[in-house]
Amino acid sequence: MKIAHESPLFLLEESRTYNDYDYALVHLFEEYPEYYAFFITSLKMGREVILDNSVFELETAFDAEAFAAAVKKLLKDTKADPQLLTYIIPDVLDDGPATVASAKAFIKKYKKLPGRKMSVAQGKTILELQNCYRDLFPLVDKIGVSFNCKAYETWFEVMQPEMPKLQQWVHGRQYFIETLFHAGWLSTEKPMHLLGIALPNEYGYYTRDHAELGRFIDSADTSNPVVHGMLGIRYNPVFGLEEKKSLKLADMIDADRNSCDINAIRFNIKVFRALNNLRPTTSGEAAGNQLNNIIISVGKNTHE
Repeated sequence: MKIAHESPLFLLEESRTYNDYDYALVHLFEEYPEYYAFFITSLKMGREVILDNSVFELETAFDAEAFAAAVKKLLKDTKADPQLLTYIIPDVLDDGPATVASAKAFIKKYKKLPGRKMSVAQGKTILELQNCYRDLFPLVDKIGVSFNCKAYETWFEVMQPEMPKLQQWVHGRQYFIETLFHAGWLSTEKPMHLLGIALPNEYGYYTRDHAELGRFIDSADTSNPVVHGMLGIRYNPVFGLEEKKSLKLADMIDADRNSCDINAIRFNIKVFRALNNLRPTTSGEAAGNQLNNIIISVGKNTHE
């Protein structure tokens, strides 16, 4: 599973040392020229880029025409291989039929748009979410699955209403992906992308505990270790966090470097990789050594 952590402007260059690919939010391109320039350079370097339509940040998808223009401009300005750029077709939060309709209309209107197409499954119920996934499958190259879909809450409000919302999101996505697996709907030729996380140790379910599911997941993105590190909140090396700050990296994109705990960011990224059975990064060796010492200490205390 390839991972990208959205990062503030002051960390963009370093982010290439801890990200497996680069994840862009289209609505930030015009306001922050240096942000756009970073992704131009990444594509020229031959790095994979995923361009998000910013529906999570804006709560409504970016204008379709402007989005298509952004895709064209990225590839024109870089002359990069279009296969390096995956773009997320504008979708509608928690609305499966509207998302499928949006995908079909976008593909029809921009049928010659270069790059790889992704759409995100949406729905208010598990059935609606499944139907959305099924209908999107023949249209795109990759399908996204969000961390906080309304369908997960709807399911557990009936099955386990006492379950905390963060746990509903974690287990709801797991359950949804398992239903697709058992229905035989998953394919490595059209893999999944996981958008965000509810809790930091969530991806370990797919990479370590259920590799039969993980092999269908190509990539994921989350700013969680970065956002919490910026606030000086360090992960527990055993489980990460029990609660999540409801903050969006996009709202912190121009944060002052001196006001953020860079070592906490690097530490959290190291812990995140360890918790989720992912390849270590090359960023922040001191943070990595500190993590190793803590893990050794925890192990000793466990056996005493």
